[in-house]
Amino acid sequence: LGKILTANPSSFLQRLEDEEKTALLTYHPTWFVRYCFKLLGRKEALALLEDSVNVKPTYIRINTLKTSEETAIKKLENEKVFLEKDEKLQHVYKVTKSQQALTRTESFSQGQFYIQDRASCLATEIANPQSDMTVLDICAAPGAKTTHLAQLMENKGAIYSVDYSPRRMKIWEKQIKRMGVNIAVPIVADARKPLPINLTADLIILDPPCTGTGTFGRTPSAKWRLTEKSAENMAKVQWEMLNQCKEYVKESGDIIYSTCSITLEENEMLIEKFLRWHPEFTLTETLPKIGLTGFRGQTKCQRLYPHLHECNGFFVAKLQKSNSIP
Repeated sequence: LGKILTANPSSFLQRLEDEEKTALLTYHPTWFVRYCFKLLGRKEALALLEDSVNVKPTYIRINTLKTSEETAIKKLENEKVFLEKDEKLQHVYKVTKSQQALTRTESFSQGQFYIQDRASCLATEIANPQSDMTVLDICAAPGAKTTHLAQLMENKGAIYSVDYSPRRMKIWEKQIKRMGVNIAVPIVADARKPLPINLTADLIILDPPCTGTGTFGRTPSAKWRLTEKSAENMAKVQWEMLNQCKEYVKESGDIIYSTCSITLEENEMLIEKFLRWHPEFTLTETLPKIGLTGFRGQTKCQRLYPHLHECNGFFVAKLQKSNSIP
């Protein structure tokens, strides 16, 4: 221990390769540093890696099923919670100051807002659900997407929310009740297999399990549970889910695919494979635009990065089913 306390880190770092040195200085596994260098280039990768120690803003989505935005903002100000409007997203606000935990406010208990990252809110806005639609929400727990969908649909239509975990669906049920949603039906099922339902949906939202490489700033311990093969392994699960989704979407309907990962394997490469196997689907524009375009020529997809967009790293694609195979 004495040797460690008297050691000169600079002399030790000088003997390391660039990727190893960066890994130690930014607190990341060497394999992930190498991956980011290859994906983004050294300069942009360094900005991303160094930013992971910075605390990201907290965002909330005002729930207009329960109250107006103006009323909710005034009530929160009375509770010493101060907000800044996100200029590009509906109902989304950055928390600039709070003198108490958001979950302890009366506004929270009354369901007047949902604590939700702006990247997650973007995915639902891109989906653009309409009143009276039939929507399938895959991997729905703990309820952020379901409650946001219901809000945009003005509680009209039907949402079938699927998740494999009974425990997580209990949390989902509490959120649905708190937020005043009355058009959502819970289904406990494994989305990698045929679902116990007989329907076709206007819209399918798929936010599958992922490596979470875009959330290392919020959950730093997660990076040490991954390996170089993690993205490839997770992509197999994501492929099974996406491949099942195609069975339930109507002609001219949409599938929204999103992850909080920055890897190619879980995002562009998976979408590329899906389009190759299912030519009746095409990529369409993801609006509103707040991120960067995707890689591998997928310019209609969006990518968000913590160091650029003050939110989780994120990928979202919109796949539309055509009336006929090209």
